[in-house]
Amino acid sequence: EMPRTRRLSSSEWQVIDPLKAGTVYTWHVEGRGQRSHVGTFKVLDRIASARVRSAETELADLPLVLAVVYADAGLLDDSERALDQFLTLHPRHPVAAPLRDDLRRKRSDRR
Repeated sequence: EMPRTRRLSSSEWQVIDPLKAGTVYTWHVEGRGQRSHVGTFKVLDRIASARVRSAETELADLPLVLAVVYADAGLLDDSERALDQFLTLHPRHPVAAPLRDDLRRKRSDRR
């Protein structure tokens, strides 16, 4: 069943009915005089969500490891932010930069 939404008058989106955990959703956005866009996102299931929350607490000072946890959960934006944070402190790290570049390639392929 498709979640219901209200017509938007701003750049924020809010569903009326709760989204189901573990479900992939697709949405279609049309702006006045703009090209339409289609996007997808997944609502994490309870186990994945608990893993991420736990990692954010336990691994807060290890952004490289946290980036891998985020990527494994499909949270690619969060993963890229964690990699950027790590690379700010360690710009010549031999693994982090290629990981970020690979992540960016995968994200651009999805668009």
